[in-house]
Amino acid sequence: IGNEVIHALTDLSLNELWVTIEDKYAGETGYAHYQYFHVAARDEYKLPPYIMDSGLCEGTTGDGLQYHNGMGFSTIENDYDIYVDDCAARYGGGGWWYRDCANVCLLSLWNWVLYVV
Repeated sequence: IGNEVIHALTDLSLNELWVTIEDKYAGETGYAHYQYFHVAARDEYKLPPYIMDSGLCEGTTGDGLQYHNGMGFSTIENDYDIYVDDCAARYGGGGWWYRDCANVCLLSLWNWVLYVV
């Protein structure tokens, strides 16, 4: 639906985020439940640093978004990550709140996760 719509939907109220991850090869499913979720305004559509405070995530996958707090939403055309290369181009073309590059990216071609706690 796009970051502009997600920002509008999450800007004026408290919102939760539920992420379910399925590993089709291993036949396993996990989830992360964030008690508060918000995407900032258009300049970079940042994940504000306070939204993923420790203790506000529960589930079986660990807190994969904590690493990306405060980062802008990077795409191949708009690279806001701190890595020397373009993370969106390097990891399947999907936009994400990359830092250096990512612990998790649910929007890339491959939908990969580097760690699960």
